[in-house]
Amino acid sequence: PASTMSVRSQDPHDFVRFLQEDPPSAQVEDFPTRERFGDYVEARTREAIRRAPAGCSVERVYQEALAIEFGLRGIVFQREVDLLVSYKSVALECGYRADFICFGNIIVELKALDSLADVHTHQVINYLKATGHTRAVLINFGAKRLEFKRIVFNHLRQSASSADN
Repeated sequence: PASTMSVRSQDPHDFVRFLQEDPPSAQVEDFPTRERFGDYVEARTREAIRRAPAGCSVERVYQEALAIEFGLRGIVFQREVDLLVSYKSVALECGYRADFICFGNIIVELKALDSLADVHTHQVINYLKATGHTRAVLINFGAKRLEFKRIVFNHLRQSASSADN
């Protein structure tokens, strides 16, 4: 039910108030749709950005908010994971850093841009190549509506596919 879905641990009724402020209002016993909960998370994340100190990275605020959300949802994750990059079997000092790896094998990369471009998809494909993982999600919080791409990489064929939503 809505009464157990607040992203603010110190304010367990925040989600219920959000639902009641924005018609159609919901009863505490109701189970909201994924879309309504997504609107709630997005609204609270945007609020955190507005309240963030000057100079604070917008992407970092989203990353912190998403880490909290993962924890509340019981999603197993690692944050800011350094990924090894090698050249001719020699590890390079430079490397990649994934925002999250969830459930041990799904890369989650965050952006806060006006829109996603092919270069961002290619960045995530490079992460998949470096790790040997096959699945990733690219999320852009900066657009007017939340953008995300699910990316599946086939290491045998060296090809990727995505489903835009």
